[in-house]
Amino acid sequence: MRFWTTLLGLAGNKLVGPPVVLAAVGLALAAYLIVPARYLSTASMVLTISATGGTQEIGPAPEPGLTNPLLQFSDALRTTAGVLILSMRDDRVARELGVTEGGPTEVVVNDGRTDPDLLKAGSTGPFLHIEVEGASAATVRDVMAKARLRLRTLLKDWQTSLGAPPITHIGLLDVRPVTAPQPLLTNKVMGAAGGGVLGALAGAAAAYAMLRLRPERRSAADAEPPDVTDTQAFPAVKHEEPSKPDEPDGDP
Repeated sequence: MRFWTTLLGLAGNKLVGPPVVLAAVGLALAAYLIVPARYLSTASMVLTISATGGTQEIGPAPEPGLTNPLLQFSDALRTTAGVLILSMRDDRVARELGVTEGGPTEVVVNDGRTDPDLLKAGSTGPFLHIEVEGASAATVRDVMAKARLRLRTLLKDWQTSLGAPPITHIGLLDVRPVTAPQPLLTNKVMGAAGGGVLGALAGAAAAYAMLRLRPERRSAADAEPPDVTDTQAFPAVKHEEPSKPDEPDGDP
């Protein structure tokens, strides 16, 4: 309790309070400027079925036609979306996008669970949601373009390799266009808050330490014995005036 009372007293001191406030504000501003900015861009896509369906007729009925294997699953579009999401998490794909583990750029591809708007639209849709975060707006824009192109290429190559007729291919439709890289201020604000708190604590601790040291120095000065070296080496000599002779009595 005494510690906090002392701190409050120091804060009200004109010689302590203003310098501490200036130090806190200065460190907060410095931290805000030093912490690097981060940028975020997002895009949302949805898988769609061809207008002709998943089968291409090659002759009069009842001769079977050519089908798209990806559309033979139960809930085929969501299954295909899940396969695409898993494929985008491959290290090789990440390197192709220019993303390295522990690097400044991050790519997240999911089914829209991190986008509240997509969750409101429905949790059963075959959505592909892309988030790219990085230290440079240009880098974020470039990685986003590569990620979208990579998704389309993967989808097309798989269907071609499975022998699906092009007319039955699943498509990717943009639900939400790519957003321009937006600065994220969370890290900068947290850095500024940390710098301000550090400056305030450091200033208060320094002022408190000076306050505690002053009485100790004063007490030590009061307790120090006087320097008696000279008086011991040369003791004071008491000077006595010579006694006056007795005056004769006035009477003969």
